[in-house]
Amino acid sequence: GGQHMALAYDLNHRAMTDEQRDKVRRGIARMIWAPSKYTGITNEPYSTTSNWVTINSFVPMMIMSVEGELTSSENDDDDEYGGWSTSSLESYFVDIMMAHYKFFTYGFYEEGSPYEGSGKNYQYNVMMPAYARRGYNFFHHSHVRAYAKDFLIKQMQPFGHYVTTYDTIGGSGLSPAWGKQRHHSFDVVGIKWGYMHDESVDFLWRNYVETPYMEDDDDDTNAAASSSSSGKIKRTMMDVTDSKLTARSTYSNSMMSLLMMPSDYDGATSATAGNFDEAKNAAAQGSYTFYGKGRGFINARSGHGVDALSTNLHIRQDTGGHTYGDRNSFTLSSHGRVWVRNPVGYIPETEWSSSMLVNGKGVTITEQDGRKARQPGRIASHQDEPLATFTTGDATYSYNTEWRWGDRQPGSDFVWNGWEACTETPNDFRSPHNRIPHEYGDVAFYDMAHWEGQGMLE
Repeated sequence: GGQHMALAYDLNHRAMTDEQRDKVRRGIARMIWAPSKYTGITNEPYSTTSNWVTINSFVPMMIMSVEGELTSSENDDDDEYGGWSTSSLESYFVDIMMAHYKFFTYGFYEEGSPYEGSGKNYQYNVMMPAYARRGYNFFHHSHVRAYAKDFLIKQMQPFGHYVTTYDTIGGSGLSPAWGKQRHHSFDVVGIKWGYMHDESVDFLWRNYVETPYMEDDDDDTNAAASSSSSGKIKRTMMDVTDSKLTARSTYSNSMMSLLMMPSDYDGATSATAGNFDEAKNAAAQGSYTFYGKGRGFINARSGHGVDALSTNLHIRQDTGGHTYGDRNSFTLSSHGRVWVRNPVGYIPETEWSSSMLVNGKGVTITEQDGRKARQPGRIASHQDEPLATFTTGDATYSYNTEWRWGDRQPGSDFVWNGWEACTETPNDFRSPHNRIPHEYGDVAFYDMAHWEGQGMLE
């Protein structure tokens, strides 16, 4: 399913008979969603922040595989090609590309961090080489570049390979010492192809395809006493396992994409070849701090060695999506292992995060909204010095306010009994030097266009 039928048809096109092509082409055409189902096309630009814009990118792949080959009359639902014609598919494809542009512009901040939690908010960069061939080269978008070359690198654990992500489907992983949470293959495979000889991206790719293990133990349970300084961490190359590339998912199967865009680690030709810590330092461009001033996400570390101390502070200044009640939560890793982690799974309550409980209570989880906590926090101050980084998060509003995110449409006056319209604006959660310099930054949350329509899932 998904994009794989389209990719397989394209790869095998020359080897197929006319009859075989027609059968497959007919099946693909009938699987293409109607434009009304594709998230992002009709959204206000600033509200195009839902991960479904790219998750559903199998649709444009299907379109590209058959356009130019269909002869249907438009809007003829009984036609063998589902009513699609070449002209209607071309118009639909342009609309999808514009939705992607809005998503990369408003669904990610200039520093590269995502509007939604990075546990699910992927860019699906693996599709971008095909888009680029059609003239839509999103690899040049500044937010895509920042995501690939800075944000993903700074999420990485000091000992490499694994990361901490946030909100539903996020977390630090479940393995006792290393966590073993990974980046999404759909991003990493595509990023390597788009920035093939970039040193930072090459290091990101190396960390994805390698699998570390302990010299004396094939599990990581002894990682706390084992680090690169003692020569115990070993790394294998091009280990493609089911935990990285599953072959059973419509939305997440990138196995065929990897086969189409195979890439070796480039490090053998670089000055840092063979030295993991030096390569990491080069990839991070010497920086010890990632300041996600848009989302409210900070990573600070003592260095780039395997034993370095690293901490994340998750403040989150936007309303996000798939949200946990984890305002001002932190993680901590050092000496080759994770000590304080971010939770994994559908457990949004504050008590599961390394966050403060006030009088035994955390941020309110709204049951009517699918057990989410969208109330934003605020970066109160941030100071990055040579020997230390100081950041203060203000979560007062998050703890004191319960939100019921509604089905209200923009322009209506609907408010539930016993509730009040939320008149706060995004810029109320920004410091003066970090305000959103556009009109929507001063629109009350109650009046903002959110998602796509009544009952629309994230």
